[in-house]
Amino acid sequence: MIQTGLILDKDLDLEFKDGDIKIGDTATQEIEMLFDFNKGAFYQFPDTCFGMKQMQNSNFEVKQLESDLKKELENDNFSIEQLEVILVEDKVTIDVSAERIK
Repeated sequence: MIQTGLILDKDLDLEFKDGDIKIGDTATQEIEMLFDFNKGAFYQFPDTCFGMKQMQNSNFEVKQLESDLKKELENDNFSIEQLEVILVEDKVTIDVSAERIK
C-alpha cells in the first residue's frame, strides 16, 4: 500500500515542483525518519523512532540492531522484505526494503 504525503528534502523542508508542494510516496522518508530521529522526537508518539546516529556512537551487536530495527518498522505497520545491517570500520549501513501494510 502506497502511503502518499508531502515530500521533504534532505533538510526536512518541503520540496517543491513547478511551484507546488511535491506530493508522492512517503515510505522511504518515513523509514529514514524512524531510523534517524531519537525516541521522543514526536511528542504524540514518544516511543517511536530509533536514534541511529546516536546508536552509531555506542557499542552494539549487529544482530541485535537488526532485530530492534525490524521491531520498530513492524510497530509502524511496515512489512519488511529485506533488512540488513552492515558494519564496516565503525560505519553502519542499513539496506532496507519495506512497504506499509496499513
